[in-house]
Amino acid sequence: MSRQAYTATGLDGQLTANGQRFFARPESFQADPSRRVLYLSPLLKWYGKDFGSTTAEQLRVLRPLLPSSDGADLAENPRVRVRFLDYDWSLNDQQPPSR
Repeated sequence: MSRQAYTATGLDGQLTANGQRFFARPESFQADPSRRVLYLSPLLKWYGKDFGSTTAEQLRVLRPLLPSSDGADLAENPRVRVRFLDYDWSLNDQQPPSR
């Protein structure tokens, strides 16, 4: 996680770097080239339309953010299947620290 404020001149680079960090985590992205499957965060299931109206469009947008060449190659494959990982809801269950 970056501790820098977003700036107009650096916004594209900052968003790219944050996206790359997000997809580098195994709970956000996994690739299985032998089965031609990409496993994505369920956030992409819920907000996928923000990245394109079809799965192919969404993967085209996400491709530069994917951490491995296997994942990037699969994102271009028209026969790739997308599955969604489980979401860790325990973060939402945490209590704020007492003061």
